[in-house]
Amino acid sequence: MKKHFIILCLLISFKSITQILPPVNAKLRSFLPKTAFSINSGGNICGYAANGREYALFGHSNGMTIVDVTNPDTPRILHTVTAVGSRWREVKTYKQYAYITTEGLGQGLQIVDMSRLPDSVNSKSFKGPDGFLQSIDKVHALHVDTAKGNVYLFGGLSRFTDGTASDGATVLSLKDPWFPTYLGRLRAPYIHDGYVNNDMLYAGNISAGTMSIVNFQAKDNPITLSSIFTPLSFTHNTWPSKDEKTIFATDEKAGSYLASYDISKLTEPRLLDKIRTDAGENAVIHNTHILGNYAVSSWYSEGVMTTDVTRPQNMVHVGQYDTYNGSVGDYVGCWGVYPYLPSGNWVVSNIEGEFYVVTPTYKRASYLEGIVTDSITKQPLNNVIIKIISTDFDKKALSNLKGEYYTGQVTSGSFQVTYSKSGYIPKTVTVALNTGQVTLRNIELAQAISPTLDINDSWKINAYPNPFTSTLTIDYQIDRLEKNAVLVLSDALGRVVLSKKLENTEGVLPINDNLAQGIFFIKIQTASGISKAIRVVKQ
Repeated sequence: MKKHFIILCLLISFKSITQILPPVNAKLRSFLPKTAFSINSGGNICGYAANGREYALFGHSNGMTIVDVTNPDTPRILHTVTAVGSRWREVKTYKQYAYITTEGLGQGLQIVDMSRLPDSVNSKSFKGPDGFLQSIDKVHALHVDTAKGNVYLFGGLSRFTDGTASDGATVLSLKDPWFPTYLGRLRAPYIHDGYVNNDMLYAGNISAGTMSIVNFQAKDNPITLSSIFTPLSFTHNTWPSKDEKTIFATDEKAGSYLASYDISKLTEPRLLDKIRTDAGENAVIHNTHILGNYAVSSWYSEGVMTTDVTRPQNMVHVGQYDTYNGSVGDYVGCWGVYPYLPSGNWVVSNIEGEFYVVTPTYKRASYLEGIVTDSITKQPLNNVIIKIISTDFDKKALSNLKGEYYTGQVTSGSFQVTYSKSGYIPKTVTVALNTGQVTLRNIELAQAISPTLDINDSWKINAYPNPFTSTLTIDYQIDRLEKNAVLVLSDALGRVVLSKKLENTEGVLPINDNLAQGIFFIKIQTASGISKAIRVVKQ
């Protein structure tokens, strides 16, 4: 559908090798290399706040490290909770507890009591058995339904006493956060990651390529309400808006998008918009989180992207902090970002094992929306390219089947906007864009109809006036060796409405038949072939 994010004050189309892009509406506060943690690689990251202090919970190849980031300029490494070695590590919190999953076999669900921070922590692993649940061998990801006090374990492998296994969702009660108890499961399809609130699961079925919405009120009999393919059919993560009227999803694949869906009717999710970074078909998005009217997304080699999602049908990138010093693409760079600390600071993890604290500035976008139509027929035009030309953006959007277009940028002011479509005369207009406001601009494009089509050096066809209201004059010239030439007039559906034999190889032919208003095509047919058609319009 649209649009490419260009870094402020740089007219570049992609990130070159060994180049970190300048920050946009984000400021680095501190950085720790992987040597500070003695690790091989980084995983996902979470955060925790208590007693006026803020902590980063950094998952990595050796386990999880707790970093005091109360002073964002001088982070302090406090404690490392070791675990089975694995590059995959996911962390979520509930009350004063952290819950950690990994695809390393035998770890189960790791639980960390953080109530005695900053002095110490206590940890253990829950692997089962618990009633019907026999064992938790490995888990890819997790989410806590804080409204109900349940934790959902996704992917990986859970085994049960009836001999079955599950890689969908396994649900545990956190009524006693230190002693989880089994509640229920969804055996299939495979769920890679998901978001759960008040028993409603928004699942990323990465292998199936769909986002599904599952009612989990009945823990042993969950009901799938709907499923929808995401843009690249590789659904990785989901996160709803605060009112849960909109859901945002990511596809963890090259050329992927952040996509938004209307879920006001849970049984019929509807795609609203999708957005890439400027790297387009090279960049890969990982996870997104929704904070108020913004999506904060880890976008691997592109770092962290901030997107204004106030208007989910018109998402606009408004910030970036790049964490990877290398070329675009592949699964390198930013694994995760946690944007929910009380200070507003982000804690960010890199696959390479690096740790960042970043202070963002959230800025609203300036929106440009409207409808593009044919200047003659007044019909909507789809696939019109709309580009905002400015020093910090080269925005590009495409109109949809209704002729509607949605675009915008973070900078306000007066800008040139171009509208172009094959077969039409491009148009450039000046538009004033204001922060947080929608500027509506409807555009009409005129067809680029050439009055003369040269079939070869000796073939010519003129049609005038165009558009016409009563009489249309055809001025033609064909090869003198052609015999039995016929002028054919057809309507927009290809139906022949008029056919006239040409007595001469050149001449002027008036057409004043009682034609209805509409679009028509004129061509000359001879024994050696058919000429290209001229498009004319009767008003």
